[in-house]
Amino acid sequence: MEMDISRGGIAAKPRIDTYDVMKAFAIFLVIIGHIMNASIEDFSNNILYDIVWSLEMPVFFFVSGVFLNHSGKCDTFRGLLKDIGKKATTYLVPFFSFFLVDLYIFGSYDRNIFAGLSQIVYPYGASTTLWFLLALFLIAVVFDIGIYVSKKIKPILLRMIAFPFLIAVLLLPFLALYRYVDPLFLSAKYIVYYSIFVLAGRLFAIHQSVLKQRIRSCSLLNSITLALMVLAYFFTIIFVPSVYAHLFNLPDDYLGVSVRILSASSGIVILYNLSHWISNNKIGSIFSRIGRLTLEIYYVHILVARFMIFDTKLSLMTLEGLVFIVVVPILVLAISYAIICIIKLSALSDMIIFGKMHKRDGAATIVK
Repeated sequence: MEMDISRGGIAAKPRIDTYDVMKAFAIFLVIIGHIMNASIEDFSNNILYDIVWSLEMPVFFFVSGVFLNHSGKCDTFRGLLKDIGKKATTYLVPFFSFFLVDLYIFGSYDRNIFAGLSQIVYPYGASTTLWFLLALFLIAVVFDIGIYVSKKIKPILLRMIAFPFLIAVLLLPFLALYRYVDPLFLSAKYIVYYSIFVLAGRLFAIHQSVLKQRIRSCSLLNSITLALMVLAYFFTIIFVPSVYAHLFNLPDDYLGVSVRILSASSGIVILYNLSHWISNNKIGSIFSRIGRLTLEIYYVHILVARFMIFDTKLSLMTLEGLVFIVVVPILVLAISYAIICIIKLSALSDMIIFGKMHKRDGAATIVK
C-alpha cells in the first residue's frame, strides 16, 4: 500500500501499476521520437517512427482520461472550481517554468518575454516542446465541466448517454477555431483530436470492472479481440504506409484521421495487455517507477537531449544509426532520472519546476 494522491485524493490505496507501465513505454517512445527527429535522416518515413508517433501521445491522453476526476470533486460548483485550480497547478506550472528556461537559458524568442508570451496562444503554444500540457489542461477543463453538468442528470443510463454529447458540445468552440481561425490557435487541433482518447479513457474507467469480468469469463473473447487489434495495428503501420503515406505524413482529412485513430486505439489495447502482464512480473516495478515520473522525464529529457544530439544526420538503416537510436535514448533517460531525483530533494524546487505540491501529514510527506 502507498499514499496515492496523484489523482487528487489522499486515501491509502494500491496504485494501479498497469497504467504506470503504459506511461513508461510512452515516455521512452517520446525520447526515441525526439532523438530521431533531431538526428536521423528522413526520420518520419520509416516504421519505427510510425510506431512512436502512433502511440506516444494517445497513450498519455488515454491514461489521463482513466483518472480524470478520479476523486469525484466535480459534484458541486465549488468542487469544480477547486479541481480546475489544481489542474492549473499540475499542468500550467511546468508549462510556464519550461517556457522561462527555454527563454532565458536557451535564448528562444530572442530572450524577449513579451514576444514569447504572445506566441504561446498562437502559434507556438501548439508546437512548443510541452504543448501537450496546455492542451491537456484545456481538455481537463472541458471534461470537468461535462462531468459537473452530467451529474445533474438523475437517471444514470441517461447520464451515461448524455456525457459524450455534452463533451462534443463543449468542444465546439475549439472545432470552430480549427475550422475558421487556425488549427494551431489555442492548440485547437490537438484538443479536438486528443479529446477522443481522453473520452475513451474515461469510458473505460467507468466500465472497466464489467469489461474485466466478461474477459475473465470468456478468455477466448479476449484472445480474439487482442488478435484483431494486432492485425489492425500492423495494417496501419505496414500496409497503409506502403500504399498511401506514413502516419506522420497523413493529411488531416477524414481518411487520414480515421487511420490514425485506428492505429492509436489498437495500439493502446495491445500496450494495455502487455503492460498488465509486465506489471505482474518483477520487472514491472522498474517500469512503474519510471511511469510515475513521466511529466518530469518529458520536461528534463528535452534539456538533456539538447547537449547530446549531433548536427550530423545519421541513416537509421546503418549500424551507426541503429546503435545511436538505442544507446542515446537510454542514456538520456538515465541522466534525466538522476537530475529529477536531485530536483525532488527540495519540495520548493519540485513545486516551482514540476508543479508538484507537497503537504506534511505527520512524519510523512505527501506529494500531489
